[in-house]
Amino acid sequence: MFRQIARLVDSIVENPAIGDDELIIAIDHLNKTLKAAATSAINRPPTDALHVKQVLEHVALQRGLPLS
Repeated sequence: MFRQIARLVDSIVENPAIGDDELIIAIDHLNKTLKAAATSAINRPPTDALHVKQVLEHVALQRGLPLS
């Protein structure tokens, strides 16, 4: 599975159709989703959203983008 994630990260990093702004906005939305889930009655963030956020953050780091 790690290899699949690594290939996904590499393909996103090299894909010019996915702009830096879109990447940062997606990470921001995922942060808000995870924060809302953590403060809800469930009090457990969805693991899929967490994994996607981690992949996108790795892509952002590979592109040299600042993460807040």
